[in-house]
Amino acid sequence: MLSKRILVISQNAGFSCDTDVYLWRTAGLLKDNGTEVFGAFRHKERDYGKFTEAFTGVFELGELPEGDFDMVAVHSPMDSRFLEKVLEKFGGKAVLFIHDHSFYCPRRSMRPIFGKAQCRNPNSAFSCAFCSMLSCPSSWSRGFFGELSERVLGFGRRLELMKSFANVVVMSKYMKDNLILNAFSQDRISVVPPYVQVPETVPDRPEIGEPVILLGGSVLGKAEYELFFQVLARLANRYVAFVLGTVADLTAMEKLERKLGIERHVKYLGWCNPPYKEYVKSDIAIFPMREPVPTGLSSATVAAWGIPIVAFDAGGIREAVSDGDNAKLVSYGDIAAMATATDRMLESYARRHAMGKKGREIAAKRFSAENYLAAMEKLMGRLG
Repeated sequence: MLSKRILVISQNAGFSCDTDVYLWRTAGLLKDNGTEVFGAFRHKERDYGKFTEAFTGVFELGELPEGDFDMVAVHSPMDSRFLEKVLEKFGGKAVLFIHDHSFYCPRRSMRPIFGKAQCRNPNSAFSCAFCSMLSCPSSWSRGFFGELSERVLGFGRRLELMKSFANVVVMSKYMKDNLILNAFSQDRISVVPPYVQVPETVPDRPEIGEPVILLGGSVLGKAEYELFFQVLARLANRYVAFVLGTVADLTAMEKLERKLGIERHVKYLGWCNPPYKEYVKSDIAIFPMREPVPTGLSSATVAAWGIPIVAFDAGGIREAVSDGDNAKLVSYGDIAAMATATDRMLESYARRHAMGKKGREIAAKRFSAENYLAAMEKLMGRLG
């Protein structure tokens, strides 16, 4: 990777979700290994200064930066005109990095509006637009007809442009399969497993006292909080629950706590960067995600700190954790099964400790710096 120059293009410079943390972590790793990594961003987010320290240089994303780059990595689903400019200016050096469902699903979740099943259908202009329009109208920034036009015509045009990239990168085989389902060329897709930092040591959790349950995930909506609280309400064993991050409607969540009788168990810790100081206090992490997770990156990051996982068996989660070794995966949407699995972990310190140790081993093997750098080296070789 020596003497290479990479330009990273994304919406946000700062820490607002796991993708931002991924960009920051991998930019720093590449820079430490001899690559010049430049960033071009539209918006400044939390801890902008710390985030940009990982880059050799940073541009404000108005017009495309000038420079001789060996790779131009596009990490956000930009508008069609912008993608056209990227492809025109950088050609085969432009690489599309796809992290989530928003690139090919207007609803952004691969979850139908009705029912609990995972959506396994390819994008369809009218049916997918109709499904996405059944979401909350408060999210319609363009009005009804403007949103309908964007989701039928604009989304389709953007999807076709994304398919025209000569190289597309995903972090899981599950995501690769989704792209193939949506008519992306299989030969153009590379799987680059994420890089996850595994600390050399983590302190052992105490055997006595109330075990701490961590709500996993970085971008959580009302549905995830409700599912998490429903799991907590079913638990028979003692616990304390930690909720990291900013809660959009704290009043509504506190009302739900009181309704379920769990208010004394839940602690809101607010925005934590880095979150690792809270990871070392946690005994179990629950991931009650309403949508099939694209990569399981959040789970792998938590597992690296020796925390056993309870999650729905959906999406790319099995590529991040190992069911029965460092995680217990339950049927998608089965709250009762998730509560039962959590209770079993709460009952046994030895089980939690053994699974946490195994989780660190799995994260170190699957998501090492060496694996990431080797995959990026191979990808750079494809660009010529």
